[in-house]
Amino acid sequence: MARGDSDDIKARFSAVYPLGWFPIGDAVRDCVETGSAWAFARMWDFLTFVKLQARLKTTTGPFLDLYALDFFGTRVRRRPGQLDDGFRTIVADEIIRERATRSGLSKAVADCSGRPVVVWEPFHGGDCGGYDMATLGYDEAGRWGSIDHPRQIFLDIVQPVGEGIKHSGGFDTPPGAMDVAPLMHGNERLLTGPITRADIQNAVLASKPAGVTVWIDIGSPPVRGDQLDNSFTLDESALPGGYGL
Repeated sequence: MARGDSDDIKARFSAVYPLGWFPIGDAVRDCVETGSAWAFARMWDFLTFVKLQARLKTTTGPFLDLYALDFFGTRVRRRPGQLDDGFRTIVADEIIRERATRSGLSKAVADCSGRPVVVWEPFHGGDCGGYDMATLGYDEAGRWGSIDHPRQIFLDIVQPVGEGIKHSGGFDTPPGAMDVAPLMHGNERLLTGPITRADIQNAVLASKPAGVTVWIDIGSPPVRGDQLDNSFTLDESALPGGYGL
C-alpha cells in the first residue's frame, strides 16, 4: 500500500467511520468504499502529476513545451526528436543567459548553431590588428578596421548541416530504381539540419546589445591548404602537394 493509492484511501475511510455504523465486511459499504477510493486515488495521481509540471526540473512532454512558450514565445522550440532532458537544458540556459555583451552574443549563437563562431568589430583594434605587428597578415590574421563604423559587429558563422540523404537516390537514377534499390522522399531539412538561418538570426536578435548593428555571414567551413581547381582531371592529375594515388 502506497500513499494515495486505492488501498490507502480505503483505510483512511475506515479510520473515520463512527463506531457501529457498518459491520466489518459489509458488501454495500465495501462497494461504495472501493469505488470512491478508486476515484480519489486517480485525483491524487493527477495532483501529483500537476505538481511535477509546476517546476522546470520535473516538467515533461507538452508541458515542458508550454513552459518554453510561456517564457520565450516561439523563439525557443524543441528540435525534431529532441528528448525532454536536452530541451530542458536549453530552456534553463536561455532563462539565465548572459545578454547584451560580446561574450554572451558569441555563446548564444554557438549554442544555437552548435558550430564555432568568430566575432569581430571594425572599431576594435584587437580584432583588426595593425601594421608592423604580428596581429596582421594577408589571408592569415587581422581585418580591415575603421573608426568610422562604431557599434557594429560582424559574425562569421559556419552553416549547420544535416545528416544528408544516405544510400538513396532520386527518380530516374540507378540508385533509386523501383523495387531494385533504396528510394525515399527527402526534404530540405535532411540537408540543412534542424537549425535554420532564421533560428540563428533570432538568437542574435535576442542577445545583441541595443543600438548595435550585427552583420551575419553564414557560410561553409574555411578550406585550409591546397585546393583542386578546374584543371584537375580525375585519374590523371596528381594531387596538390606531390601526393598521388
